[in-house]
Amino acid sequence: MKKKWLTAIAAIVCVICCAAVFAACDDPEGKAVTVTENDTFKTESKAIWVFVGEAYLSFEKIPEPAQPVEGELYGNVFKVYATGDSNPPTPWLSGTWDLEINEDGTPGALTITAAWQDGENITKLSDAQSGVAKTYSLNEEGVYEISVDFPSASGLTFKLDPAADKVTAAQ
Repeated sequence: MKKKWLTAIAAIVCVICCAAVFAACDDPEGKAVTVTENDTFKTESKAIWVFVGEAYLSFEKIPEPAQPVEGELYGNVFKVYATGDSNPPTPWLSGTWDLEINEDGTPGALTITAAWQDGENITKLSDAQSGVAKTYSLNEEGVYEISVDFPSASGLTFKLDPAADKVTAAQ
């Protein structure tokens, strides 16, 4: 009987310790998100996998240089950044974006065109085709919901609020 009580107490302590570790690893402020001078919008970061990996979406305006680099994207560039095991954020998916503005100044349709190689272990827009424009509309909460499939983590949905996620010089 004494062994059962000790085992139960050890299990409870283990659960409490695990909960503390999860709480310590939580990133409520989106610390993985980095801001650059070209950013227009950034979403909050989300966990991709348990313990490792966070991702966020970046909507950038990248000016074309006098000597453009072949294969680089310029203008309105969409990127899915991901991190893992303390690696800095790196783009796992990229493409172009366009945001329509209605006559009253409110956001309209958001169109994203991204390209990826079909196969296993790819990052792609959910329910989309590589190289084909996908259009998103604001939902009833006034945000765009953009789902991205990551290797072993399909359908991670990011919410883009054009007002709240706009990047300013102060950030």
